[in-house]
Amino acid sequence: MSIINAWKPEEDVVLHQVLGKVAEECSELAKIATRCMIQGYAEADPATQKLNSTALMEEAADVRATMRWLFDVLDIPFKGESPREARKFDGFKRWESMLRAAPDNRRCQNCDGYNCDDGCAYPEPTTKQEAGR
Repeated sequence: MSIINAWKPEEDVVLHQVLGKVAEECSELAKIATRCMIQGYAEADPATQKLNSTALMEEAADVRATMRWLFDVLDIPFKGESPREARKFDGFKRWESMLRAAPDNRRCQNCDGYNCDDGCAYPEPTTKQEAGR
C-alpha cells in the first residue's frame, strides 16, 4: 500500500522558480543529447543549420549556470568538484575504457562506420591485447 500525503508546492517563490529552471535546462540538454545520438554529433539542425555540437555545449553551459544559481539560492558554497562528482566521473572513465576495449566498438578504416556490412574489414590487430578480442 502506498503512502499518500498532502504534498504542496515549494513555498519559497525563488527556490520554486530555480528548481523549475533547473528542470527546464536539464530537459533541453537531454533533448539535444538525444538529437546528437540520432542525427550525429557533428551534424547540423536542418531548420537552423546550427551544429548539434554547438547546441549541446550551449545547453551544457546553461545547466551548469542554473546549478550554480541553485547553489547560490540554497546558500551552498560552490567549491568546484565534490567527492561524489569525482567518484561519478571516475566511474564514467572506467566505463569509457570498457566501451573502447569492446571489439564491436572499432571503426572500419574503409568507411568509418560501425560494424558495416558493405565488404569492409576491421584493421588487423596491432597489439596482443587487440589480438585477444
